[in-house]
Amino acid sequence: ALCKARGLTGIQGVIIPRSNVADLQLSAEVVQAVKDGTFHIYAVDHVSQALEIMTGTSYKTILAKAQERLKAMSGGAQ
Repeated sequence: ALCKARGLTGIQGVIIPRSNVADLQLSAEVVQAVKDGTFHIYAVDHVSQALEIMTGTSYKTILAKAQERLKAMSGGAQ
């Protein structure tokens, strides 16, 4: 409802566990928005996939940047 109120732009969506796909109960309006490409449902097996969807960055790159940041915060010592 919030996405619809703000106007569907084609970039909105929801991330769900793949194991929940079979249990989805979608309104006809949501089904049509998915068909039209104005709303997306992303089914993922692991949180790493969700991070990639949300950031547009590979999980490997996210991990490398996090490790660099943690190293910098600790004064460079490991």
